Amino acid sequence: MSDFPVAIPPIPTSSISLPPMASTSTLTSCDPSPPSFYSSQSHQQPSSSTPYHSPSPTPSRDSPHPSQSQSQSKSQPGTGGRVDKKRLRSEKRLQVEKRSHLKKRDAGNQLVAYIKENVPQSEAGLVKGVADAATRAIEMMTDLKAHTKLVVSQLADSNTQLALELTRNRELSHRVLSLEALVRQYHMSSRRIPLPVRREEQVQVPKREEDCDGILTSTSSVRGESVKEEDVESKSNVL
Repeated sequence: MSDFPVAIPPIPTSSISLPPMASTSTLTSCDPSPPSFYSSQSHQQPSSSTPYHSPSPTPSRDSPHPSQSQSQSKSQPGTGGRVDKKRLRSEKRLQVEKRSHLKKRDAGNQLVAYIKENVPQSEAGLVKGVADAATRAIEMMTDLKAHTKLVVSQLADSNTQLALELTRNRELSHRVLSLEALVRQYHMSSRRIPLPVRREEQVQVPKREEDCDGILTSTSSVRGESVKEEDVESKSNVL
């Protein structure tokens, strides 16, 4: 720069017109191009005597819009925004339900009024009788259901009792069969092994018989001998 000195003429301050400062609230889009006066006077450099005005800071593309940041700060003070949204939704739902309930009630009241006005008394009595009959039929059905439940429970109890009796009968039949088998075995063993005979059964009562000569004789099976009465009398006389 020292080899080629350049004389820069002074720039009059009256000829420079600065654009009005744009407020941050009215900015809708960021313009990366510099103002017009910089492009027109880009070859000129301001002298030390002229005051330098810094341009207004332009928001970058990455930074959020001020209005958006304000709305976000209002809607999200922590978790208050979500809570408010949920509360508003619940309130709207309650209002809708209340309106539907009121509509239904009004429709029911209108129907009752229409029936009272237009339906004659005889038909109203008929409708009431039909309604009473329907309620009685419903009560009878409920009673029948209860009775059927009771009968089913009683049948189940009787079935269980019958099953118990059948098991007992089976056990008794098995016992009877086992006893019959034991009796048969005992009979078979008694046939094979002879029973002991008592001595008292061997003694026989003496019988009186007549000899061919007409003399009574007494026989005894104790010693297997027959003794005449004459010999007995002779022996007694000798003694």
